[in-house]
Amino acid sequence: MIIEDDQISHESHHHKLKLEDTNLPFRCDGCKVTGIGKRYTCDTCNFDLHKHCAVDPHTPICHPLMPKCYNLQFCLSPPANATHYCDACTKPVTGFLYRCERCNFDLHPCCANLPMELEDGDIKLKLIEKDRRWIYRSRCKKYKLEVACAREILEESSTELMGSEMTTVPRIRNMLQTRHYKSRGSRVRNCCEMAGLALKIVISALLGDPRGLIIAVIASFMPRA
Repeated sequence: MIIEDDQISHESHHHKLKLEDTNLPFRCDGCKVTGIGKRYTCDTCNFDLHKHCAVDPHTPICHPLMPKCYNLQFCLSPPANATHYCDACTKPVTGFLYRCERCNFDLHPCCANLPMELEDGDIKLKLIEKDRRWIYRSRCKKYKLEVACAREILEESSTELMGSEMTTVPRIRNMLQTRHYKSRGSRVRNCCEMAGLALKIVISALLGDPRGLIIAVIASFMPRA
């Protein structure tokens, strides 16, 4: 990867990509999931990459939750021999990913950049791995939020988000209040009630841009416990 001012040359695309900041949701052509905020884009081809996806493919990373995977390699696509799932959010991986071949461990790039600790008012939540699921949990174990829960909320609202400005964020609120918050109740409702701020931060991080601006916008439309 070659970096020139606010432009990069990335091996996933044949044109230079320019860094821009947008409030318009987009579909990342790297990891194939929804993004917002900072992205690298090609105006000629309508090609977009999360900032987290526009990294040097030859630079491995480590993750605190997987200490044995000391060499997570950035891959442009998952192996074709089977369906692969992100070990953080449990959703299928169809594009860019971090992978450990030895452990058969996969991560969406945005999931790999989730914060290790969150603070929900007076409650601190730490990212842990339990039963092959990533969970934000308080020390007292009373408050928790599954990363899969946040990803599910984001995915179910992504169709409505695409092609619209941030004014579509209230639809996340509507979906929580009806489909999840009332009908399904249980797990997702508890996540919203017990770790509301954490949910907002995690959704923002999964979008690839955990800035205070987007967190604040999402927060203003979330249901209050």
